[in-house]
Amino acid sequence: MAWRIKRVAVISVVLMLLTAIAVAIVLWPRADAAPMLTVEFLGYTNRTRPYALFAITNHSKGSVTLDPQCLMSYGTALSKTGLLRVTSIEPLKLRATRLGPGEGFVDEIFAFPGVPAQWQFECYASRTSTWLEFRRSVELWYHKDYRRMQFPPRSKTWHTFEVGPVDCPP
Repeated sequence: MAWRIKRVAVISVVLMLLTAIAVAIVLWPRADAAPMLTVEFLGYTNRTRPYALFAITNHSKGSVTLDPQCLMSYGTALSKTGLLRVTSIEPLKLRATRLGPGEGFVDEIFAFPGVPAQWQFECYASRTSTWLEFRRSVELWYHKDYRRMQFPPRSKTWHTFEVGPVDCPP
C-alpha cells in the first residue's frame, strides 16, 4: 500500500513539472517585429566640448521601452564597404526609457573630437510588455546569480537601432 502512495506522488510531481514546462513554453514571450523607431543625428552643439544631438521618435501604435544603456563606437572606416573598424567603445546612458505612441525626445551625447576617426551610435528598444520585462528580469537573474557572470549577455528581446558611421567633430 505504501508503494502505491509513493508511486502516485511521483507521477503527480512529474505531471505537474510537465504542465509547468508546457505553460512556460506557451507563455514565454517572444520578441515580435521591431518597433517603428527612428534615431536621427541632428548635428553638434556649440558648447565647450562637442556633443552630438540625437532625435529618437516612436512611430509605433504602442509604447516602446528603450534600454538606458547604449554604445558609441569609435574607429576608422574601411574602404568602400562603409564598415567601421572599431578601436574603442564608450558606454552611454539615455535620459528617457519609455516612449508612448507618436512621442519622441532629443538627447545630447558627448562625441570625442578626432580626425580622421568616425563614430557610430547604437541603442536598443522593444515594445512595452510586462511579459517581456519579466523575461528580461529572469534572464538577468539567471546569468548573474546562477551562472555567476559579471557581464550578462544582452537579452534577445531588444532590437538594435544604429546611426553612423559619422565623422568625428574637428
